[in-house]
Amino acid sequence: HMLQELDSENSDLYAANFADYGEQLEVLDARYREAVASAKHHDIVFADRFPFTYMMEDYGLHHHAAYESCSAETEVSFETFARLVAEVDALGVSHVVVIDDSDLRIANTVISASENKDCGIGTLQTMQAVGRRQINNGITYLGVMEENLAVLQQVLN
Repeated sequence: HMLQELDSENSDLYAANFADYGEQLEVLDARYREAVASAKHHDIVFADRFPFTYMMEDYGLHHHAAYESCSAETEVSFETFARLVAEVDALGVSHVVVIDDSDLRIANTVISASENKDCGIGTLQTMQAVGRRQINNGITYLGVMEENLAVLQQVLN
């Protein structure tokens, strides 16, 4: 609303854009809820840092992570590896999940030690390192969240 006050000539445009964007977010939220409601399971194993606490809570997903935050820690303990392997095996997940800048070291180690050597790796985008080139190429929050939705649908089914 501050923008509307600063540029009153375009106030109606700002209001329309705001309403349109809000509607797009509501549609996306409904698609996430539908995907989770129809999913085979609601457990996700993160073989990486974990910046998705609110998303998991909002959509009723259970997470099992190498790190319980966006921690900058670089070493994972043997106990953590063993826990993740046990969770992959017990939950029967088809994928472990990493974030976009992962070196895949934890994920590959967990998969190789699990019973399911065909376990895939799903990558969720965090948008933590969006650069000028990506912006120039048209990256948007909605676009990234659409990509993440597709990954979640694959991981949960």
